[in-house]
Amino acid sequence: MKKVWRGKASNEIKIWYYKDPTFKVINSLFAYTNERKPIIMPTDFAWGKDNDYEIFKKWANFTCRFSSESSEKYEVTHAVMEVS
Repeated sequence: MKKVWRGKASNEIKIWYYKDPTFKVINSLFAYTNERKPIIMPTDFAWGKDNDYEIFKKWANFTCRFSSESSEKYEVTHAVMEVS
């Protein structure tokens, strides 16, 4: 696992590394290739431990990548992070 680090590079560009999220449950519902269904996955983002929620809220680009087992086709879609 990579170490989480924050700081500035020598050219004064801010850099953040983050800890990858941990999926608590991965639900693989059946869907046809041309069908879109919402997928809800409870996730531990390690807020406060290793990751900074405010930085993610400001800079993150949440996406999901889906692939088909029957072909090499894949699709990248917009994702939404909700807090319960």
